[in-house]
This record gives sequence, C-alpha cells and structure tokens, in this order.
Amino acid sequence: MRIIALTIAFTAIFFSLIKPVQAKGKRLKELQAMQESSYIMNFNWREFKRYVLQNSGEYQIILDYTIGENCDHCEVFESELSEVAYTYHSAGMHLDQDLDSKLPIFFAKIEFNQNNREAFLISEFNSAPILAIATKKEADQYKEEKKVIYDGKTSWVMSAQDVTEAGVLIEHVNRMTGNKLPIRYTMLRTAKGTILILIALGILFFLKDKLASLIQNRIVWFIGSAVVYLQCVGGVAFSLIHSMPTFRYGQDESGNLIVEEFFQRNGRGQYAGEGYICSFLMFVTASLLVVYTRLNKMEDGMKKEIICLLLAILGFIGFTVVNEIFLLKSPMFSSGFYPPNHYMRGPYSVDQGTNI
Repeated sequence: MRIIALTIAFTAIFFSLIKPVQAKGKRLKELQAMQESSYIMNFNWREFKRYVLQNSGEYQIILDYTIGENCDHCEVFESELSEVAYTYHSAGMHLDQDLDSKLPIFFAKIEFNQNNREAFLISEFNSAPILAIATKKEADQYKEEKKVIYDGKTSWVMSAQDVTEAGVLIEHVNRMTGNKLPIRYTMLRTAKGTILILIALGILFFLKDKLASLIQNRIVWFIGSAVVYLQCVGGVAFSLIHSMPTFRYGQDESGNLIVEEFFQRNGRGQYAGEGYICSFLMFVTASLLVVYTRLNKMEDGMKKEIICLLLAILGFIGFTVVNEIFLLKSPMFSSGFYPPNHYMRGPYSVDQGTNI
C-alpha cells in the first residue's frame, strides 16, 4: 500500500508539473491548425483573449484591427495583407522555429463589433485598419494594467493616404518581426496578372493598324511625353514607395485640419503634393516656350505683340516661382535671374565672375 501511495503521489506531482507545458503547447498547435485553413484567422473576443491576452511567449501574432463592413479601405488592406500572410505561410514561418531561435508567426484579424468592442478599447484604438504585432509583452501588460498599448515599432495606424500594396506591407511586417522575406504572391493573383497582360497584348494586336497611325501623331507624342514628364519629375514613384503624405497637416486653434507645410526644407525628401506642384509648374512654363516658338506663323501686328509680351511675363513668373522653390529646397545654391549683391561692375577687362 505504501508503494502504491508513493506511486500515486509522484504521478500527481509529475502531471502537475507538465500541465502548464501542455497548455502552452496546446495553444500553439491550435493556431498552427487554424492557420492551415486560412492565411488570416478571424478572431472573436474569446479567441482574442485566449491567443493574444494569454500569450505565453511561444509565438507572435500579426493583428489586423479592422471594421470589416462599410470600409473599402479595410477590404483593400486585408486583401493585400493576405498576400503577405501567404508569403510567411509559404516560408513556414508559422511552424516551430527552433533552429534559428525565432518564434512562429501567425496572422489574424479582429473586426470591430459589439462582441469584439473590448479588444479595441483596451488598446485605445478609435480608427481602422491598424496593423500590430502581439507578443508575450502585450499579454503581460494586460495582466498587470488591463490594457494593451502598442508602441510605434509594434503597430502601424493606417490612413487613407498610406499605400497598402503587398510589397509595401511586407516591409512593415518584416520590420516588426525582424525578417527579410521578399513578397510572394498567391497563384490566383499571379494568374489574374498574367490574364490581364494577355488581354492587353491581344487588344494591341487587333488594334495595331490604328495604333500605327496614332503613334505618328505629334500631339499624341506631346501628350505622352507630358504624362511621363509629370510622373517622373513629380516623384510619383518616390511618394508611393515611401508612403509620403500630400502635405504636412496640423490643426488650428479650433481643431480644423490645416496644411502646416507645403514643401519640406530638405533636398533629399519631399511631400507628394510638392512634387505634383513643381512638375506642373515646370510643365506649364516649358509649354509657354513651346507656344512662343509657334508665334512665327502668326501675322505681324498688335495681337502678336501682346501675345509675345504675355508669354514673356508668364514665363518669367513661372521660372521665378520654380527657382524660389528650388532655393527653398537647396539653399546652398544661389541661382536666379539677377546678379548677386557682391557682383562686380565695370569694364570687361575686370573679372565680373564670368571667367571659368
């Protein structure tokens, strides 16, 4: 009887010690099973508490705080995030990462509704979508303070101006998780892109005769060149890649939204809006010069002289404004239409700054 009692006691002690380990491993196994059926899991408040607020440090969860219905921006964001989730899933990031000491990574979303309202309140979120990474740190914070406050490194509050393309999203997710995975699109998205390219090539093939005469038109070339010029000089690619806002916004004393700064005081950066302004000003000013060269076909007279004078004035104003913006961005240069104050005057025998 004594041996049986000791055996029961040791067995009870053994199971009491391994029970927490089993509980911890159970949550991880459950998440791995759920991730296999969906790249982005849809949490309710019960699941949010179990897998986020009770995280024991075995995994990390990329969370999409979203509204769901009646939010086009949220739907686009989730669609692009699913491509990022597929990339991580294909790389096996949801599996045990014992070899490189990294934790498994899962993707989930939680929609704002009456049942899930508490998940947003404990983080003081009042907008969507918001991307955040939940770890053991956030779970411990909730146990102590009954709230989960993400910092700037572990969350990203999206705005309507932010770019939600999968190639941009994966950079943010990589920074959060410390990985360097390149984007890998799903088979469906790749097939859609291929079909669109084939359709475009088919249309070009059937319209090749009409297009041949169209591309020989000077006006078409001028419009095409103008579009390319505006896109390149305006820094559209830069603004999209770096998710630049249109301008820097702020609030006045009444709380109304105002523009605090139109142009960055930095030659190596720009707001999206200032690029569009500068490219448009330069295009319009250059177009005035093009019009000026066509005036030789007009008959001489007062009308021609007035148009020449107006073009000269408008061109001067345009170049002056562009030059002032250039000086604002690059104050180390001193380009302008007027000689500087220290410019020497006198006979050409004296150096006036024109010698090279």
